[in-house]
Order: sequence, then structure tokens, then C-alpha cells
Amino acid sequence: MFKSINLHTYVGNNFSCPLWQPKSLNRVIPIVVSPCVWKFDPVIRRLQALPSGSGEGVLPVSEWKNHNLAWASVAQGYCEYCYCHEEFGTGPFNIEHIIPYVFGGSGDIENLALSCSGCNGHKFTKMEAIDPVSEQFVPLFNPRKQLWQEHFFWNESATEIIGSTPTGRATIDALQMNRLPLLNLRKGMVLLGQHPPNNLPIVG
Repeated sequence: MFKSINLHTYVGNNFSCPLWQPKSLNRVIPIVVSPCVWKFDPVIRRLQALPSGSGEGVLPVSEWKNHNLAWASVAQGYCEYCYCHEEFGTGPFNIEHIIPYVFGGSGDIENLALSCSGCNGHKFTKMEAIDPVSEQFVPLFNPRKQLWQEHFFWNESATEIIGSTPTGRATIDALQMNRLPLLNLRKGMVLLGQHPPNNLPIVG
């Protein structure tokens, strides 16, 4: 028997307290049919891996044998920084440590993100960078703890990412998220109707 429920309604109702949610969610197979912030909920994000035809089935990321496939499924193939899609990317994608391993970052799912080779290479071991407006060091964007749309948006042509916060501006500069190959790629993708992703804001 299958029943469709609104995830936000379920989590917010009076019969679903934090104590019961983890147990009840063990019996739920999440099927995401529209963009939402489900993967940032501390309970629900444990179920965030989606069916991908890889043979892994519907499992939490931590239980996938191949974490690269799991994160590609979670991020739906997009770099979680510049939102270039791996199908049209200018290089291979990587599973990167948000807090670098050399600074004590773990291999746990809460510290991993899907990144294109360009963003991953420019980020390297950085955890903070200078905000060009305040000229102060600020933390870089963390895809597991922060929402992209709260720190970035697209310009009117959807070819350039603009930072709306100190963290957003510093991350754009540090990772060179508007590097020339990406600008050219975005222009072509816009013409093909393949860009920007539907759930990300455009200035207007």
C-alpha cells in the first residue's frame, strides 16, 4: 500500500514530534517530485539518496557502497557550488571534503559535497576567504549547512553568479565561480533552455 503525503505537512503536524520522526521515517520511502529543502533537515537528510538505477536501491547515503554515486544522486548531478551539471561540465566531478581532511575534516556524509573539478581545485584546502566588500575573512559556503539561494543568485542573463552575503561573495572569488569556461558554458546552456536550474533565484 502506498500513500502520498506532503513532507512539510508531516514534519510540522502535531502528531509528529522529533522523538517519533526517526522511527516513522524508517518506514517511509521519500520520492522527491519538486525542489525543496528536505536534504537540510537533520532527520530527513539521512534518507536523502534517491533511486538512480545504479543497483543500490533507495538507501541513506551512508549505506551506499559507492558514495560518489550517492552524492551525484543527492545533488542531482550539479556542482553544489557553481551549479554546473556534470553532463555538460568542463571536467570530471569529485566528492570533496567541505572541511579539508588536512584540517581534521571527516569522511562522514555531513562533510562531503559534489563539486566540479574547477571549484574543487580552486577551493583546495580553503575554509575561509576575503569578502571583497568588507575586506574581512569570512567562512566559505557550506552546502550541507547552508542554502545556496540564501547566499547567491543569478544575474538577469543567468550567466553570472552574484553573492548576496559576505560568505557568498567570498566563495565566488575564492572558487572563481564565474571563470570564463563557465560563463561560456552558461551562455550556450541558456540558449538551449538548459539553464539555470529551476529552483535557483534570478535577480529581477
